[in-house]
Amino acid sequence: MIKKLRRKFIIVSVLSVFLLLTGILVTVNVINYTRVADDADKITQILVDNNGSFFPSGVIPGIIPNQDENKDDQTRPFERGGDRKEAPYDIRYFYVKYDKDGNAVETNVTNTITFSEDQAIRLTTPLLAKKAKTGWNGNYRYRVQTKDEYTYVVLIDYNRELSPSRTVTWTSLIIGVSGLIIATVIIYFISNIVVKPVDNAFKKQKEFISNASHELKTPITVISANNEILEIEYGSNDSIETINRQINKLSNIVKDLNSLAKIDEYERLSVYTSFNLSDIVNDISDSFKELFTKDNKEFTTDIDNDITYRGDENLIRNLVSIILENSYKYSLSKANISLKKDNDKIIIETINDADSVKDEDINEVFERFYRSDEARASNIEGSGIGLSMAKEIVDIHKGKIKARGENNNFILRIEL
Repeated sequence: MIKKLRRKFIIVSVLSVFLLLTGILVTVNVINYTRVADDADKITQILVDNNGSFFPSGVIPGIIPNQDENKDDQTRPFERGGDRKEAPYDIRYFYVKYDKDGNAVETNVTNTITFSEDQAIRLTTPLLAKKAKTGWNGNYRYRVQTKDEYTYVVLIDYNRELSPSRTVTWTSLIIGVSGLIIATVIIYFISNIVVKPVDNAFKKQKEFISNASHELKTPITVISANNEILEIEYGSNDSIETINRQINKLSNIVKDLNSLAKIDEYERLSVYTSFNLSDIVNDISDSFKELFTKDNKEFTTDIDNDITYRGDENLIRNLVSIILENSYKYSLSKANISLKKDNDKIIIETINDADSVKDEDINEVFERFYRSDEARASNIEGSGIGLSMAKEIVDIHKGKIKARGENNNFILRIEL
């Protein structure tokens, strides 16, 4: 149990660190790439607005309109986008102008040596059909925009500007992975410190259960012996019968506590054996049939033959006895147990009718000493330990156990 708790703590902690680092790195890189894309879009918009040029007609090259001449020019080289003075001279770009029929009527590749006019047309023609009017085509940022019955397709080479962003991405990825590894190592070592108080409390609980069950045996034996003497001397009466019932109840509780203490000592199965599970379920079911018949309850079985299982045979026998005893105690008029094989899983299921069962999962029945209000109000004796023991056994075998209510039936399903 403690190992499982520690493992869950490590998984949850590492997952939390991973999600935090991922969120930070993704946010940083998205902001970075978004800024680069926005800067590139400003440049492509200027080129479209000026019919494939950085400068409107009638404007002397080298002077960009609306530029703040009072701004410190020393900051210009560190800015991006179309507002830099150097932008018209260091941005490589080309454009193709199309008419409404999709024919290229003008091509300008003078600002790049990478593409010829034919290559520019072959590259830009597919972009006309794209829904997105701006986007990336490799290292090129493109814009498709209609103006004066013509469609301009502008591409700018943004490899130099993308390079720092890629460096940031790889650097952040390396830092993130390294940080996650370091965090995992740290969490692994501190997890033992975190779960230690729980481990101590669990050990004390086991000691208490073991000691309590041992200490109760003597007074129960003494009370039982004295009650038998009274019965011999004075004969049986209601008081003596009541004492006998309570002694039996206490004896059953002590037996359950002993079984619970033994199960708690299992960290894992040390010895695996293969056995015929079908024979075991049939054998235990037969022993319960007489009890059901005595109380005028219908008990049916649906057990497939020759299903084998590898585990602890004694624990599995105890498991089947617990779930059948639970069905017997709380059934109103009928109960059923089934054993099936579903692909590589073995399914054991008990169904019994019951009072006040809600149509929902009711897995709190597996908590130790849990008894519902209806069970406590009834005359049914129980300690609330049985199903918690069943869950411990299933957990040891790395299986699953679930309980639910459905149409006034209590359904217990075990997957092994």
